[in-house]
Amino acid sequence: MPNLVLIVDPKAQAEDLRGDLKRMMDAVDLPAFNFARPHVVQPGVAAGNVLPGMNANAAQPAKSGANWLMLDGEILGVAELKADLRRAGREAETDDDAELAMMAFETFGPSFYERLNGVWNLVFHDGHTGHTYVVTDRLGSRLLFFAHDGERFCVANEMKGVIAGRAVASRPGGVGLYSLLGAGGHHGNLTWIEGIETVPAGTVIRLGPDGRQDRRYWRFTFNESGPEMSEADYAGAFARSLHAATDRCMKQSDEHKVAITLSGGLDSRAVALSIDPSHLPMQAITYGDPTSADVRYARQLAEVIGLEHLYIEDERPRLEQEAERVFRELTGESGKLGFYSGQADQILWRSEALTNFDGLASMIWHPIYRRHMRFMLNGAAGDAMTGSHLTPDLMTYPSRGAVIDSFIRRFFFQSDALLKQVLNPAYLASVKDERDVVFRQGFDEINADEALAVSNIWDMENRQRRGAFTSFVMERYFCDCRSPFLDYELCDVLARVPGRWRFQQRIYKRMLVKHHARAAHVPWAYTEGRITTSPTFEFAREVFNYGRDKAKRMLTKNQSAQERWDFRDVVGMMRSDETIHRMLDDFTHSDLFPSEVFDAAGVRQMAEDYRREGDQDRHVMFTHIVGIGRVMQMMLSGDPIVVPPTADPANFGVAVTSE
Repeated sequence: MPNLVLIVDPKAQAEDLRGDLKRMMDAVDLPAFNFARPHVVQPGVAAGNVLPGMNANAAQPAKSGANWLMLDGEILGVAELKADLRRAGREAETDDDAELAMMAFETFGPSFYERLNGVWNLVFHDGHTGHTYVVTDRLGSRLLFFAHDGERFCVANEMKGVIAGRAVASRPGGVGLYSLLGAGGHHGNLTWIEGIETVPAGTVIRLGPDGRQDRRYWRFTFNESGPEMSEADYAGAFARSLHAATDRCMKQSDEHKVAITLSGGLDSRAVALSIDPSHLPMQAITYGDPTSADVRYARQLAEVIGLEHLYIEDERPRLEQEAERVFRELTGESGKLGFYSGQADQILWRSEALTNFDGLASMIWHPIYRRHMRFMLNGAAGDAMTGSHLTPDLMTYPSRGAVIDSFIRRFFFQSDALLKQVLNPAYLASVKDERDVVFRQGFDEINADEALAVSNIWDMENRQRRGAFTSFVMERYFCDCRSPFLDYELCDVLARVPGRWRFQQRIYKRMLVKHHARAAHVPWAYTEGRITTSPTFEFAREVFNYGRDKAKRMLTKNQSAQERWDFRDVVGMMRSDETIHRMLDDFTHSDLFPSEVFDAAGVRQMAEDYRREGDQDRHVMFTHIVGIGRVMQMMLSGDPIVVPPTADPANFGVAVTSE
């Protein structure tokens, strides 16, 4: 949230659209929180927004004559936008983002959105031409879903909003479902619900009397040639831009609480070190097993920087007990609840099974988060923008085709045997060959030839957008996530770094060591050693750690053994959760079970194998199918979509009143 919804249906009357829009807004709303629900309805088009109240965007719809605009998210480069307006002869007296966006349109014309540095989606309606425009920010940082069924076009920040507005029933299937199960995550624009897709990053969709037109107005480009400056200069530019981006993320800090989620990794460390001293003290929140490297080094970093470290793991038993008590009261459940079963509906209502829900278990902390922040600083996309995913084989500069082949092998890790076990044979036959074709087509959108640049762009537009950005929705109903690494200026600086200096995050580490020397002694959780500026040493250490960890996995009989970088033993916790297992079993026996895509007996056998053996691949498959089942029960039953009591955070201790 904010949660934008839109229907464009040229032949629909305003009164008909009013009822459809209400169903969509009801689906994405949390009534107990009394969010504002501004909307506009007219023949052929209706739009609404569910606003939780922390963002400076309450003046919606923003209007100018016959034109109107609705904004999801926020503009973070407000000072720069106002300066642009001032140079064009306009003095902006408002601080409301929606009004500023409309003023930018009035001043700069149809391409006004290119000046909006922030995390946003917007709908703009041109009352003179009858066209409605749907626009995503450069990076697609706030996922926007749509379905185009006949003449009806529905858009929403959450799939449930689209489901509620569609003219046809929604069901799982298509290549999107098969890709999710085979890769453990989505790529491209498809989802596991057939007919629902995401609007690509940096895209304008024009809808009107002449039909629909899609256009990418911005695409990632990474440096494919040599250095433009020295390593030291790149590191200095990185440090300055990150500081400026972090400062832009402090918008409204005089009105609402800002905190940072801090680990022992590079990304949250870099953001924390870039916080201007004028904003300190600030709270830094960490959770996880007390002996984990992330917790130990986060504590050290907080002390060095001057942050108030809040370690909340000690609160987990109390929060679990309270969540269990509420869950039992609501459901009459008498069996043993685990860490995940007690909050599964809350997680899945927010995440909609678009990614593995075991990695989104922050819902348990929301009663604490709500007390301490309305804006959350984090380091999302820092790894992707600095080259953490670049593998050694890319340094041999393989062909574009070889890169794509490598990605297919690595991305789709699930075995054919496991997929065959859980899927309906007819469905599997219909999508198996198409999956790789669709995956390859995604690379047609990448305007690069160098292997490192191709990999960087694919990673940002797929792994980050469909993975990391999905997690932003979890807290959005009370707290907006802000990552400085999504700042336009900083992204431009990092994209200029030559590929060979992105490898092993070479410039990133130099920036941290040289420009934040006060924290250079604090180890990196991933290696549990100090960060250095020596590429040779860093690479050798990673090779050694990889070999050591692989040997340990081969020797151990405990397939759920916790990795050294994990917060907790997620496999062990999930496989021993009897209620989660029963949820899946009940789903396979229910009338809602989609036998056209899944094989019920195979799913049950997979779950039993997972309970007994607990390997990682079955863990991923198990959590995906559990998630899909619960989402189908909450959103695809055919009844009006409203948040169920077991998914409503208001029932689980999250304060519904404003500060």
